[in-house]
Amino acid sequence: MKRLLTVLLAGLLLSFSAVAQTDFDKLESKLLEYACTLDLEPEDVRNAECDMLIESAKDSLVRQFVALKLYELYADPRVMGTESTAVYLVDKWFSTGKVKMHSDFELFNAEIFADFNRQSLLGCPAPPVVMEDSYGARVSLFENGGTGRYAVLYFYDTDCITCKMMSPRVTRILDGRKESLDIYPVYTGSDYDAWMRYIASHFFSEKYHNLWDPKFDSGFQEKYGVLSTPKLFLVAPDGTILGRGLDATALETLLDRLAVLSSDLHPAGDRPAVEDTVPDILYNNGVNTNAHAGTDGTGTSATATNNNSNACHCVTPNCCCNH
Repeated sequence: MKRLLTVLLAGLLLSFSAVAQTDFDKLESKLLEYACTLDLEPEDVRNAECDMLIESAKDSLVRQFVALKLYELYADPRVMGTESTAVYLVDKWFSTGKVKMHSDFELFNAEIFADFNRQSLLGCPAPPVVMEDSYGARVSLFENGGTGRYAVLYFYDTDCITCKMMSPRVTRILDGRKESLDIYPVYTGSDYDAWMRYIASHFFSEKYHNLWDPKFDSGFQEKYGVLSTPKLFLVAPDGTILGRGLDATALETLLDRLAVLSSDLHPAGDRPAVEDTVPDILYNNGVNTNAHAGTDGTGTSATATNNNSNACHCVTPNCCCNH
């Protein structure tokens, strides 16, 4: 089915290249339909298909339209993890000047998106950071890989309205978990007193390792793409990022499915590797990116498609996957 759509769409692009007036609405509809078929594909296949579509458009305006539309679709992803293709498109087509954006400002924003996401993409090792706990002690996270347990990393601000809705939901879910987790609520501001009040309201249990970076010298904003809050990650015991941009419901879904995978359904010698099973968890259980219309109004929804207004970013030149 996907290959048939490829042929039809490529033919449509060629026909548009031969006429003066392009029906961009029709083309946009076909691109959206085709992009949906790529959600389940590996990243390299998805990237190659996007390249093929862009290259098939011989008219410069059509090529620009196709490239921009594909970028928009993956920068605002339906399914968690597919935003890596948006990063790829920026690096391959826009930053190189092969396809022009509408303005230098639009290109600047696209490059910021790519740089502010590339280190914390799904499947990347969690970037190491050094922060301080509430007693002033320095705490190093993910310096040598994972913590040996599943880790939850939750960036928030005391003045963030969305965080005030999300934090109680996150703590209610995490307080009810039976498995051992390393939980790191990270305050992104610099007001110590406000932080202490927030901890007293939400993260007072000993299971929470409260952290902050009052001097902003750890680089967490760039490494984890925290330009807005909340930002919620799930990290595997080996340090691999399993979930990003999650909401409370999606976090619970992932933890539930991972608990099943580690249960008696998979005897110790026959358990699939975490990195091999997470895509099935995401796709087969409907964990789709949704920062705008999720079940709790934040982060990644376990049930809905995306209108990702809370996308965050990160700023290093090369991601772990060498996009």
